[in-house]
Amino acid sequence: MSEREWTLIDTETTGLVAPIYVVELAAQRMRGWQPIGSSFRVLLNHNVDIPSGAQKVHGYTRAFLAKNGIEPLRAHRTFSAYAGTTPLVAYNLQYDYDKVLLPEWQRLQLPPTSTRGFCALRLTQKLINPSRTENFKLQTLREFYRLPERVAHSALGDVQTVIDLLGSVLRPIAERKGLNSYGDLENYANGNWYPETLCFGKHKGRNFREAQDDPDLKGWLKWLSQRSEADSAKMGKWYLDQLHQFDEKARHSSPASVNPKEHLGTSTKRAQASAPPKRGDDVTTTASVALETAASGGSVRVFLPMGRALDVAIPAGIEEGTQIRLRGQGQRAPLGGEPGDALITVKFARHPIFQVSGRDLKSELPVTLDQATFGSTVVTLTLEGRVELSIPAGSSDGRVLRLRGKGLPAFAGKAVGDLYLTLKIAASEYQPMRDRAPYNNYRWFR
Repeated sequence: MSEREWTLIDTETTGLVAPIYVVELAAQRMRGWQPIGSSFRVLLNHNVDIPSGAQKVHGYTRAFLAKNGIEPLRAHRTFSAYAGTTPLVAYNLQYDYDKVLLPEWQRLQLPPTSTRGFCALRLTQKLINPSRTENFKLQTLREFYRLPERVAHSALGDVQTVIDLLGSVLRPIAERKGLNSYGDLENYANGNWYPETLCFGKHKGRNFREAQDDPDLKGWLKWLSQRSEADSAKMGKWYLDQLHQFDEKARHSSPASVNPKEHLGTSTKRAQASAPPKRGDDVTTTASVALETAASGGSVRVFLPMGRALDVAIPAGIEEGTQIRLRGQGQRAPLGGEPGDALITVKFARHPIFQVSGRDLKSELPVTLDQATFGSTVVTLTLEGRVELSIPAGSSDGRVLRLRGKGLPAFAGKAVGDLYLTLKIAASEYQPMRDRAPYNNYRWFR
């Protein structure tokens, strides 16, 4: 995708019944397919009751938000400064933007933040078509595609899962379709589209493409296109137009018939008969691997360009950029030759806490002014779990502490890495929720 910047957003709210109030707002600035800079997260205190149904989903109560949330007007102004003029994209844009944010901005007498982008859910439905899952819920897709586990039913966790889905699953499909810019994705997502599998009528459950060889199904689609209901007619006309495009493409791509007796001499045919069958082509793809999996080993699911799923074993300590060859998993060969190989390039999934530098890991460690001034023992996070760390008295903001052997494990002759923690001293006991956001995903920082 081109380098245009955009912002991915998600909300947690008081429910589906208006007026709907935002209780958590999260976002991530993007450039092309990649996240840039830090993520944004804020809790909002509207001083309203939270319905029990909503509490069961995200866990936020009125008392919790009164203690940890900030005033809504301030929260949305801070978000506006973060997003700037970039278009806003959400997994369920019709809900998050149209039904939640726009009414809330109007209620607070604020102008809309930036412009409406595209719906990532609709993009997913169009690119993964037909679907291999029973629904397009984020958690269903995360489990099916073996994406890194995030905090479910939190705005920040859902933003991170959408980023994982975009990079690991949707990007290869989009690029094969020639969708190489943000504008391409927006036009594709917002364009007319209906699922390949018919969802109603006497042919329910069938793929509309079967109408190419089934006059009864094609006749039903023609009947649908002539219905008085505008939506039904629009759907039928779309299906017929797709069938026409398929027929035209097949007609123009069909090779001219060739009589082999007229074009192949005896010696040529003999040489072809004795030549070994041609090997199938290799295929390439990337595997998004969570740091925890890279450190301890495990497996990830990848999808090859032809749509087949494979579970790939990840050895402990693997290095980003390593290419794994799966023999015989590439394209099939014509005339009975050996199939090609699948070449899987390892790419580390973005981690909410750690940054990778070779075999080393880097992170920030929030501490209070008292802890830095007088020294303290704190609990911090490593890939292996919690450890205690001594903060020397007189530590200044930005001081780097080193935990030996707490980076990525040794791999291919490279020594085990270290973990470098940069102290971040809060000016007061209050620390902005945006800075604390990644750490709130881990219960021992709460």
